[in-house]
Amino acid sequence: MPVTYGETVLTKAIKMESNTSITFAAPKSGTLTLVTYSTKTQPNVEINGQTYAVSANGSTEIILAEGNTYTITKGTTNTYLYFISYAES
Repeated sequence: MPVTYGETVLTKAIKMESNTSITFAAPKSGTLTLVTYSTKTQPNVEINGQTYAVSANGSTEIILAEGNTYTITKGTTNTYLYFISYAES
């Protein structure tokens, strides 16, 4: 399922599975942007064990604190991650 982000059409995604784990360091506070698609009406992912609602078809911005390492894992089933970006404040 293609997803549009800005003027870009994204066609490849990672399906968030039980063993999916994406880890990154945030040396300064900033904004995490996730572009997702899901067949669920209230999809979510987990970041460091905390549940965050994400878009069923589009982007979600999550504010993160500085000086932490973050791990994104599966929340709801049938949720696909197309794009991830982290921008420092």
